[in-house]
Amino acid sequence: MKRNRAAHILITAAFAAALLFCACPAANAQDQTQAAESETRSRFVIESADYMKYDRNTKLTALRGLVRIRSEESFIQADEVTVNEADNTLAAFGRVVIEEGDNTIIGSALYFDNNNDYFELANPQGKTTAPDVDGTIYYTGRLAKGTSRKIKILNGSMSTCGPNCRKEYHVTAKDITIYPDNKIISRKAAFYMGAYRVMYLPVHVISLKDREQYMPEFGYSKEEGWFVKTKYPYYATAAVTGLALLDYMSEKGTAWGAEHDYYSGRFDGKGHNYFKTLNEKDTGRVSTTIDQWQEYKIGDKTSGRVSYGRTDTYNIYQDRSRINRTTLNATFNRDIRRIMAAAQPGAAPVSGAQKRRDSITYSLSEQDSISKSRNSSLIVNQAYSFAKSSFNYNFQMTESSFSGNPTDEEGTLTTNYSKTAGIYTLSVKTSKNFDMDGDGYIADNSRAVNTILPEVTLALNSEFLNRLVPVKNEATRPRIGLNVTHGRYREGSRNDSYSIRRTAVESDISRTFKLSKNVSFTPTQRYKQFFYQTKDAKYALENNSTLNWKLDDFSSLNFNYTRRQDAGGAPFRKDSFGESNQLSGTYRIGKPRTQFSLSSGYNYEIGQYQPLNMGYTRGVTRNATLDVKTGFSLDSDLWQPTVTTLKLARKNLEMNLGATWDTERSMEMTTAQVTTRLTRNNGWQFDIRAAYQDPRNQPFIREWVATKTRCCTQVQLAYSAERDEIKLNYWILAFPGQRVGIYQGQDGLRLDDSAIPTQFGGQQ
Repeated sequence: MKRNRAAHILITAAFAAALLFCACPAANAQDQTQAAESETRSRFVIESADYMKYDRNTKLTALRGLVRIRSEESFIQADEVTVNEADNTLAAFGRVVIEEGDNTIIGSALYFDNNNDYFELANPQGKTTAPDVDGTIYYTGRLAKGTSRKIKILNGSMSTCGPNCRKEYHVTAKDITIYPDNKIISRKAAFYMGAYRVMYLPVHVISLKDREQYMPEFGYSKEEGWFVKTKYPYYATAAVTGLALLDYMSEKGTAWGAEHDYYSGRFDGKGHNYFKTLNEKDTGRVSTTIDQWQEYKIGDKTSGRVSYGRTDTYNIYQDRSRINRTTLNATFNRDIRRIMAAAQPGAAPVSGAQKRRDSITYSLSEQDSISKSRNSSLIVNQAYSFAKSSFNYNFQMTESSFSGNPTDEEGTLTTNYSKTAGIYTLSVKTSKNFDMDGDGYIADNSRAVNTILPEVTLALNSEFLNRLVPVKNEATRPRIGLNVTHGRYREGSRNDSYSIRRTAVESDISRTFKLSKNVSFTPTQRYKQFFYQTKDAKYALENNSTLNWKLDDFSSLNFNYTRRQDAGGAPFRKDSFGESNQLSGTYRIGKPRTQFSLSSGYNYEIGQYQPLNMGYTRGVTRNATLDVKTGFSLDSDLWQPTVTTLKLARKNLEMNLGATWDTERSMEMTTAQVTTRLTRNNGWQFDIRAAYQDPRNQPFIREWVATKTRCCTQVQLAYSAERDEIKLNYWILAFPGQRVGIYQGQDGLRLDDSAIPTQFGGQQ
């Protein structure tokens, strides 16, 4: 199936055009949603008041005292309230409190339009959070206005430091727009650490969910020199964030571009557009990157994602150096679900389990340079789910070419059917590879099974098989399993290979015999036999016997003998394991504060003993545990290294001491490790990792971390000798990824927003 290059260019252009213009209707869709909700809002409900007066002519209700009014899920408390029944509004004075879920605003005067869910509050002091937001935002200002989804504060200030915390930092701005479950947009924002202003930004955006933040980054590295990297949010709304990308690197060069994150109302999904050009003055390399993707949802059944990426690079000092890379991916899913009855009488039915899924996936990867290459694939899948059965088919077509060679096009069709009944499970599988371009070549045709027509497997479950062996005592009932598989297989194409019919019978049976009160014996046998139409029959046999002997209340002895036999050499086999004959044994002692184990084994095929392994664990005190492990080689009469570990846990201290000793050389210590965590009541936490190795080639102190956690911020100083770096990080809690840190390492000094990864809890 040939496709010309013009067709692919048209397809790529169509996807790119759809991505570029998908953000436009977001605002219109949002306005329509708000208008529809305003028509369904109920009237005010007066829950309490010390005094109430109603004027029928003006339809005004005057309330005084401890006034409490409910509207939908919001509550309003005030000293004085006037309710206008005609237009469903109110005006409140005195100490006004608005509550909605976990969000609270306090002010001195309020105007509230219930139909449009709009309010204006003077001198607001409030807090806001959302289910997916980790933390609470506290704010104050001259005036707050908006809706429950959008709060705009004029001449405002915000922080995550609560009223009872010392205000370690805060942000003041001309206006602050809070979308409680999405982001915060501040204009003319000034950042204060304590009483000192440390930064000013014309526009600043804080995401409450994504780890990606829009803080400038600056520093120094050997490769880039002194650098300033900026993501400036020149356009910010609830649905769209537009970023201007400007990078300056004194040694490397400059970069510029734009990035947009948005929500498309037309496609009901998130979208992303990215463009950036880098000019490297030290190498002459120029690169341009484009990245676009769009998620979409059409109705309640169809969803998908389309992405397009392109990278163009060339060197101004080299001829024929241009390299163009293009990727295109598109996924379409359509889910059909069962309709279930409503949970409550009168409610609408709801969607249940998935009944059918249709999916199409297309991917393209293309490189255009001195040598050209192109790879594409198309996958069509349809899956059905029934009460006790399922069926799906999958067709995949691949196309590849390289350096002017003829295009290779192949296809694969696979179907799977499965049915589960009370006593059996039946599955049917077919597979066929297609040489779509007629070149007589199917990938890996010398080894792969290119045709399965069909493979049928019948598995009888224990409920049916146990009926064949009736027993009076359920505890002594044997465990039985039986699978029968029959298939027709072909290795290569029809012209150069022949098909083989194969039947495989696999049985599995085991039973536990109680020899005495403390002794049990469990033999297990697994047998698999292969029958071929044109080949000799092959088999695989495994016998396993386990003897458990409980010596007393604290000790036990276990022996296990395993014998495997395999005829081998059968085609289409993936579970060949040859022949083996092995015996192993373990002795255990388990007391409340003491555990001991001794184990070994012997392999008869190679005539070799397994090491005699010993393990000892002892609770030294209530807070300390000692663990010792070692072994002895019975074949070479040599002791293995001894490993000791001491764990200590107290109220504010956790410590692990580990050491490895050369048992053969008079217990000389070869390595040692120490990890310590000390927590203080004043909020400080100290983590130290030290290690010793002979010969000593690294510092003893490998890593240390000092962390101070306060009400709304966290300070961390970390050092790593293995990475030769030191970091000073400052976190603003509740804002994901909102971190500022100074990083000193092999790359130089820079301002960094990532935490040092440690074994004491990982990246924070």
